[in-house]
Amino acid sequence: MYRDFVERLLTGSGHRVIAVRDGAELFLALDVNRIDCVVLDYNLLAENGMDVYARVKKRGDKAPPVVMLTGTEGERVVIKAYRLGLDDFVLKRDLRVSELLGAIERAVTRRDEQDNRAAELDRLQRRSAFDTATGLYSRQEIDHRLMALANSADRRGGQFAVILSTINEIQSVTDQCGMVVGDHALRAAASRLPSALRAGDICGRYEDATFISLLDTDIDPATLQVICSRIDQALTFEFREELFRAELSVTIGFAVYPDDGEVAGELIDAAVRNCFIGTEPGDGIAGKAGSGTGVVPRPFKSVIQADAADKQEDRRKHPRQRVLKRGRMVFNDGNSTIDCTIRDISTGGARLRVGSEVAVPMVFELVFLESTLRRKVARRWQTGVEIGVEYID
Repeated sequence: MYRDFVERLLTGSGHRVIAVRDGAELFLALDVNRIDCVVLDYNLLAENGMDVYARVKKRGDKAPPVVMLTGTEGERVVIKAYRLGLDDFVLKRDLRVSELLGAIERAVTRRDEQDNRAAELDRLQRRSAFDTATGLYSRQEIDHRLMALANSADRRGGQFAVILSTINEIQSVTDQCGMVVGDHALRAAASRLPSALRAGDICGRYEDATFISLLDTDIDPATLQVICSRIDQALTFEFREELFRAELSVTIGFAVYPDDGEVAGELIDAAVRNCFIGTEPGDGIAGKAGSGTGVVPRPFKSVIQADAADKQEDRRKHPRQRVLKRGRMVFNDGNSTIDCTIRDISTGGARLRVGSEVAVPMVFELVFLESTLRRKVARRWQTGVEIGVEYID
């Protein structure tokens, strides 16, 4: 009844209103409509208004402002509401339409101002050489540096290397604690990256939780091995924010110009393919004191050494063979299997694709179903449903 009453108030004031009965209907409405503001009751029948608001907030920049209605006048409720970030708080008792409309107008106006500031900041950031979130070089500046390095390498017949470093748990931290803590974790990682590089190396934020490093001197296998190891050590650490803590780990990929590509896009794609995880959290994100946070080191081997050695002998003499074969991953002494498609084969390994994202063990047997050939392999990288393996038998 009260929902119908509020709907009539707002409709009578010229607003278009979508009335919903619960959180499920609210999120369906948010998915298919452009909602300028949500008016949310604190006391819902089967749900808690604060919980519904927290789910709305997780939509990030797409979340509309929220004005909460409540019949509770307790100071603690009001404080909790504002701490959660509610845009306004209106009491049901003696509710006047002007009061409700004023709260909605203020909330929408503030959101418009925030969006305008964010758009202006984004415009300035695109023009700036530095990323405001991390203090490293911006994507635009990195693109300029890549082009300059390519031109210089062409003139002198030289090389340069690209190293991508992705912090694996940033999204998990953001999901658990919000965007502010996620940004703090990203900034903490960014502050550690330069210490792993040499004085003349360049580092920046490529996108989201991925950093990029550019190296144009001493591009030999041993140097790449050392620098990637140092990046792995620097970006594998425990992040703390008040009572929250998380073990952060890094996935590292590399590529060398011009062996792996002659334009920026090809180099980035090659670095994604030539990637591996340096360390792996034993128990994932730890949200409270006492939960497990052990880190299990993984062999840092090499893919870098193997691929770099191939490059020295002209890697293009040993191209990957494009295939489409049925395969099966066998582990746990033959008790567990995962069907896969074998997409590429080289002298040192293969690229596999599975039907959906799944945790794959470090070492397993790969069975070529058409020929019954079995090879013992080690997982070297995994991106979604794509898995790169190296023969170890």
